Amino acid sequence: MTPFMRGLMRQPPVVVAWVGLLLLANGVASVFFWHTLEAKIILLTLATGGVLMELLTWWKGFTRLLGLGHVLWLALVPWLVTRLPLHEQQTVVLWLTAVIVLNSLSLVLDVRDVVLYARGDRQPS
Repeated sequence: MTPFMRGLMRQPPVVVAWVGLLLLANGVASVFFWHTLEAKIILLTLATGGVLMELLTWWKGFTRLLGLGHVLWLALVPWLVTRLPLHEQQTVVLWLTAVIVLNSLSLVLDVRDVVLYARGDRQPS
């Protein structure tokens, strides 16, 4: 098991469930919409973020700094919003909307965590 996964498994169940929901929407669901450019980009940003989180965990431990792992979502979310009108298939629109909402909520939490880390809350959790 990787350092990130070990740290995640020590978190409260609600945190593990939240991460699972993000993985479901961004990762698993992307496979079902692979015919879209958005699915490929979402999966690429998810994989890149995962690697970044592994590196951050290796470097600083399982800390609030892991919020930086979703830095690419700062560009992804607005881009996805601009892509919504291009899709007529309702299931694609619903999936993209779910990804936009979930990733936006995650970014709020991530920004908070990184700010707290910068202010000195650097204890591994």
